[in-house]
Amino acid sequence: MQTWLLATLLAVWLPAALAHPHVIFHFALQPVLRDGTLAGLHIEWTMDEAASAIALRLLAPNGALDTERAARFAAGNAALLARRNYLLTLLHGGRALPFEIARPLAVTQREARLVLTFEIAFAPLPLGEALRVRLFDETWYVAFAAAPTPAASCTQRAVEERLPTQGWGNQTVAAIEITCSGGGVVAPVAAAG
Repeated sequence: MQTWLLATLLAVWLPAALAHPHVIFHFALQPVLRDGTLAGLHIEWTMDEAASAIALRLLAPNGALDTERAARFAAGNAALLARRNYLLTLLHGGRALPFEIARPLAVTQREARLVLTFEIAFAPLPLGEALRVRLFDETWYVAFAAAPTPAASCTQRAVEERLPTQGWGNQTVAAIEITCSGGGVVAPVAAAG
């Protein structure tokens, strides 16, 4: 009887434990326009419901996000993400575009979801030229889903690519292609608490 129970539990739980990805973030971009150029991006990652529930048990033990715990969580994850270039690739004209972190990782709670935000800056790009923004974890522990959002004088469209992972074969990866024209001014979003 115990062997049957153990075998049943392993059959149910082991595939879930080994499954990848473990966390899915929906990402959205807000362009930062300066002096008639695209000069940066405000990036928002919204954690999936299941992972948010686990994280919020630790970060919001009383139902409201504990600011000290959230700050430690953000700092620890920023250090990990920095070593992996924030899992971010920018492509302009088919070439990688270097960037720097202009506003550090911050963590907020939106209803039952954990939201991570940060801002990047890069060499100013002329308006009218497309920039592809890809978030990808080659270990396939974390996956990203594109959530294009309308922004003043910029268009965004979701695109998919197939990229190799470490041990999980080729996977479909979401990216957002953004093109800004001359019109309105887009400013960075205020830093989260």
